[in-house]
Amino acid sequence: QTNFPERAGALADEIERRKPDVIGLQEVSTWRTQIPGDFLSGNQEQASDVAYDFLAILLAQLEARDLHYSVAASVDNADLELPMIVGFQADGMTPAFGDLRLSDRDVILIKDSPRISYSTTIENNFTVNGVTAIGGTSIEFTRGYAIADIHVRGADYRFVNTHLETGGTEPYITLQAVQMNELLQVIEATTPESLPVVLLG
Repeated sequence: QTNFPERAGALADEIERRKPDVIGLQEVSTWRTQIPGDFLSGNQEQASDVAYDFLAILLAQLEARDLHYSVAASVDNADLELPMIVGFQADGMTPAFGDLRLSDRDVILIKDSPRISYSTTIENNFTVNGVTAIGGTSIEFTRGYAIADIHVRGADYRFVNTHLETGGTEPYITLQAVQMNELLQVIEATTPESLPVVLLG
């Protein structure tokens, strides 16, 4: 239900209007397929045919508007693969399966400009992540955070970008609080007192 190329155009239009120096992106997905799939026979090989790379699509939309951004920090989060029905075999009744793989990232972009630079980066996953059952299999959806110290127009900031676990019921409400507490501890332990922190999410 997500037409990301269309959404990326709208995001790029907003970026063109605002011209931010730093951008925090969450749920930066790469969708890959493998047809025919091998998940049901042991998943010997991960799906590798890229169907959608959200970061590449957005950067291309920005370049088309003569807006130039680079990745300052990126954390790899969940990397999940499951089977999908892609059609039917010759008998017209037996499903034919492919594999669908989702790789999730959180990314910090900075504008390509001599007035903007970055140094220290920290990219980590949370210690505790959400687990959900799909088709009788328990799957952990790993989330994380990316940190970059950015020098912007004569000032220094620490940019922290994350996508905490979501969901309005337990155990997700508590899990979100646990992840936020872990992130605050990381920020406190690693950030110089004089450095302002901007938290994106």
